[in-house]
Amino acid sequence: MNQAIFDHFTQQAQHYDKICKKGFLGYIRRREQNAMSHLLRGYMNVKDVIDLGAGVGMYSRLALSLGAKHVTAIDQVPAMIDQINDNKITAIVSDASTYSHPTKVDVVIMAGVLEFVPDPIGFLQNARQLVNSGALAAILAPPATLPIKLYKHYHQSHGVLTNSFSRSELFVMAAKSGWQVEETTMLWPFTLLARLRAI
Repeated sequence: MNQAIFDHFTQQAQHYDKICKKGFLGYIRRREQNAMSHLLRGYMNVKDVIDLGAGVGMYSRLALSLGAKHVTAIDQVPAMIDQINDNKITAIVSDASTYSHPTKVDVVIMAGVLEFVPDPIGFLQNARQLVNSGALAAILAPPATLPIKLYKHYHQSHGVLTNSFSRSELFVMAAKSGWQVEETTMLWPFTLLARLRAI
């Protein structure tokens, strides 16, 4: 994570959860969470989930609500991790691109993190090392649409470069990193979701 990304999310951390629940952004986040719930419902009866780039734990909490017994939430920004307060979530400050876990798990969540990593394929390869064969991954990322260019411009104005992904790019990245795409959902124009299976 470069310093601009770190600084941006450090500044946002204290109020990030509240910001994400209000107004238009709140509407987008609720829409994304509902789509993620649909994508993962029935797959979350597992002992441990890893949430890479967990931020304040929004999707960690969603995993618990869908039946996960425990979530390990990983984020490089201490101010974000400090906002997580749930005894079923183990919050760890670490680089999600290189994080290693003592045991392999059956579900990994990558929601809102791929756009900020310099090497998305390397990130997915590391995530594959964290899970058992046949495990699931849930991805939420910005698609390559015209409105996303405005999103990218917003972050670029803060010195933060971001990625966006087409469906076809997602299939290629998955194939190169030990995953197979099972299902995708497009919430036009801001969100591409996918469920992957470890092969």
